[in-house]
Amino acid sequence: MSARYRQLHKRRRRKWTHQLIGAPYQFHEDGAPELPPLPDEYNRNAPVVEPQKTGGSNMRKMVLFLASGALTLGMLFPTIKTVVPAEESTPGEQTASVSTAAPTVQPAATDAAAAASTEPTTTPTPSPTATSSPSPTPSPSPTPKQEVKGVELLYLYWVDGTHESSEFTVSFRIPLKNIKNGLMDNEFELYAWLNGMRGVDDWDGIWTVTDSDLSIGEDENGDLVAYYSGPMYWADHPSPAYSDLVTFAVAGVYTDGETYAESPISNTLTVGIGGKAYIEDTSNDTSQSSQPS
Repeated sequence: MSARYRQLHKRRRRKWTHQLIGAPYQFHEDGAPELPPLPDEYNRNAPVVEPQKTGGSNMRKMVLFLASGALTLGMLFPTIKTVVPAEESTPGEQTASVSTAAPTVQPAATDAAAAASTEPTTTPTPSPTATSSPSPTPSPSPTPKQEVKGVELLYLYWVDGTHESSEFTVSFRIPLKNIKNGLMDNEFELYAWLNGMRGVDDWDGIWTVTDSDLSIGEDENGDLVAYYSGPMYWADHPSPAYSDLVTFAVAGVYTDGETYAESPISNTLTVGIGGKAYIEDTSNDTSQSSQPS
C-alpha cells in the first residue's frame, strides 16, 4: 500500500470587485491604471525649437543699412561742397595771399558757345485754359401722338374661330384732351366689315364695349389705352369665314351731361384669321390658317 501524501490546500486569489461585476478596468478600486497617451494627430506635443542666432548677422545688417543710406545721400545731394572757414591772418599775410592767387583763365568763345548749345532750352508752359462744363444730356421727351377727334385704333388680332364664335383682341387710344372735352372713357362702339370697309350704318358686326369688357392702362403721354378681347355681334349679316378679311374701326361717345353723340369713326385695321395688325405698320398682316378638312 502506497503511502498517501496529504496535499496542502492551495489558496486561490480572489477576483477583484470590478472583475466580478464586469465593470471596465478604468474603475478599478485601486485607481485607474495609466492609460496610453492619445495619438498626437495635430503635432501639439512637438518640442519647441528656438531659432539659433548666427554670429555676425546683426553686424552685417547694420553695415548694409549704412551703405544703402550713404548711397541714397550721394544720389540725392551729389554736389555738396565743403566750405572751409578762412583763418585769421595779419595784413601782410593777406597781401601775400592775394598776390599769390592763381590767375583765372577765361574760356574761349568757342567753349562758351558749345556750353550754351548744350544747355537745355526751357519752353514756357502754356497757362491752362478754362474748360467749359459739359452741358447736361437732355432727357428724351415722349413722342407726341397724332391728334384725333375721337379715339385711335392701335392693334387688331383675330384670335381664333369663325362665324359667331370668332374672337378678336382690340386695343385703342383715348386721348386725354378729348376726355376733358366730354369724351366718355367707359363706352365705345366697335364696328366690323367683311372684305372691305363700308359705311358705319352698313356694318357686318358690332359690339358695344363698356367698363365690364375693358382693361384700361396709360401711355407715356398720359393718354388712356383700352383693351378688349372677345366676340362680336353679327346679327343677320354674314359672319367671318376662313377666307374672309375683317376690317375693324372704333368710335367713342361725347356727352355734355344731357345729350349724347357718337364721335367720328377711327382709323381702320384689317386682318385675316390668326393675323395681327398695328397702327405703326400700315401693311396689315393677313395671314390665314389652313382650311379645315
